[in-house]
Amino acid sequence: MIIFAEPAVVDFLVSSVKQPNFSSQPMNRLMNLTCTVSRTYPQPTAILKRTTEWGTIQDLSRWAHKVVTWFNGSYHLKTSIILPILDKDVLSGKPYLLPQDLLHCEIWLESTYYKRILTKSLPRVLGLVESISSSRAELIFVSTSVICITYIIYLST
Repeated sequence: MIIFAEPAVVDFLVSSVKQPNFSSQPMNRLMNLTCTVSRTYPQPTAILKRTTEWGTIQDLSRWAHKVVTWFNGSYHLKTSIILPILDKDVLSGKPYLLPQDLLHCEIWLESTYYKRILTKSLPRVLGLVESISSSRAELIFVSTSVICITYIIYLST
């Protein structure tokens, strides 16, 4: 008989990373991939993967950071990695993302039947990030325009 508790919380977050502008060199966009598993027993395993446009799967585990904690009788796991987004495929020993990649967080509990795969499309995530950025820019432009018009009207009266 195997005693286990399925995770109470499973989450896969893919988000853009803000970069400081210290250098004059152009920088690649960075994405943070984080897989979180909470309140489970036995200790979970979580692997981050990417599926390329050719259907190959790259395991990102050896470059990912993993933190496991034991609290109140259950395990909590966070696996994360920050990767650049490149415009084209390159032969490199370091991991990267391409705009058309599918991203996966694969979770399982050893010696049980529990397995879950969460998948996100990078284009969908990128579109959301870009739309938020552009709407902020439009808001700033509109706010600045209103201030300028108000100032011109004030000066003409």
